[in-house]
Amino acid sequence: MITCTTADRDLTSQIQVFTYANVTGQDLVVMGIVSLGDGSKDLDGSGGTFELTLEIGGQTVQPEPQLIYFSADVRAMTFTEQFTLYAGDTVNFKVKSPNAADTDVTVKACLIETGTNDARTDLDAIIASLAAITTAQNRVKNVYGVDVRTTEGAVPEGNVIL
Repeated sequence: MITCTTADRDLTSQIQVFTYANVTGQDLVVMGIVSLGDGSKDLDGSGGTFELTLEIGGQTVQPEPQLIYFSADVRAMTFTEQFTLYAGDTVNFKVKSPNAADTDVTVKACLIETGTNDARTDLDAIIASLAAITTAQNRVKNVYGVDVRTTEGAVPEGNVIL
């Protein structure tokens, strides 16, 4: 997990519930989670079509808003798909409830790291190294000094005593 924020919000108009600036110096593969209600300050329980808007690096993610249908529960959660948050970019989440009574709801929003582009690059280098080692192991110098793949000399020839 990278970070979470928790605050009581009036969700009757579109409100920013989360912001994070990527100052790690590397591109991150992340997803967002937004939880509404905490057992004390909950949704009114009417359900309906909520709106979620994401802005990444100054770009509004389409479709905007994303429409998410919540059932008639007082606590609900939604999450984003994975996305790349480039070094230096900022991500913002905004939420809006369709219910006039959702004026004081505890909102917890988190950004979770699901991987890094650097890790993928490192994995490619490891795979290339393993391939080179395997190729080298498959080539054996036989007793005559010939560098070819062979089993000569590895299996006794002629009379075998069991």
